[in-house]
Amino acid sequence: VMGHAKIIAQQQGFSFNVEKITTGILMGPSISFQNIEIQALDDEKQTIKIPFLKIKPALLAVLSPVKRVNIAADLLGGSINGSIGLSAGDFYLNLNMAKIDTGQTTIYRKFVPLEVSAKLDGSMDLEFHWEQMEASGGKVALTLKQIAAPAQSVSNISIPKLSISEAKIDVFSSKGQLNIKSIDIGKDVKTDDLVGKITGDGKMNRLLMNSQVNGKAQFQFS
Repeated sequence: VMGHAKIIAQQQGFSFNVEKITTGILMGPSISFQNIEIQALDDEKQTIKIPFLKIKPALLAVLSPVKRVNIAADLLGGSINGSIGLSAGDFYLNLNMAKIDTGQTTIYRKFVPLEVSAKLDGSMDLEFHWEQMEASGGKVALTLKQIAAPAQSVSNISIPKLSISEAKIDVFSSKGQLNIKSIDIGKDVKTDDLVGKITGDGKMNRLLMNSQVNGKAQFQFS
């Protein structure tokens, strides 16, 4: 298991180390990892530490074309639990997150040029059917608190320092149609650097970045 995980991590540009691995058979087979450390190979500052991770195949998963595993993890000062499912043309994700502090890691900078931190609670329940996007759907309900970003430059664009007390995301989709019920950013321009609201709808695409979104936004700056 360790050897396979290390190979996959290195292929993606990361090192993978774990202090202890244990297996269990009570109430079904499971594997647990203690004190995982994942680090970007080209920047040792981009690191995430996961004190505990448990993976357990879902009941009857071996009999289903969709292979599901249940996961539970302690990381970034909080916890994540839920399940992930995968088949030849489908992907399922069901996660509940509590007290996740993204400020405890910068590993996301490997993929996203923007430096930002927040404390995260909420849930995601999503299913994607790549060959039939009209059958895809799900719901995302997240609350982000103490959002902070230092003054920085992204793609030669200067971005000022931002401090936002809270943001709430409520988005759902059904039959391939996307509905941005509300994305509320900030509460009061007297205390938040940015206050705004985004609503809209759209249509999902097999390439998610190419999905069509029609949005309406209102912003106020302090």
